[in-house]
Amino acid sequence: MIKSIDEITCTNCGLCEDICPMDVFRTKRGKVYIAYQNDCCNCMQCMYVCPVEAITLTTGIAKKYDMVRSWLLIKETMGVK
Repeated sequence: MIKSIDEITCTNCGLCEDICPMDVFRTKRGKVYIAYQNDCCNCMQCMYVCPVEAITLTTGIAKKYDMVRSWLLIKETMGVK
């Protein structure tokens, strides 16, 4: 899971926000911040894309994203059987 963004090192380029598949990051007043820390799936894409290595992750087991359940909810919402 994502632990923190070093505010001193971070250039607020937004690359982490653009690449994150779980939409964990947000930008407010030109500053990138962690909006949904618990949604992090430990893919480490944000860490790899950061040009200044400002992102720190905690060690742990990666979460699995349950797409089957998500698709069922999407279909149900759309009224598809």
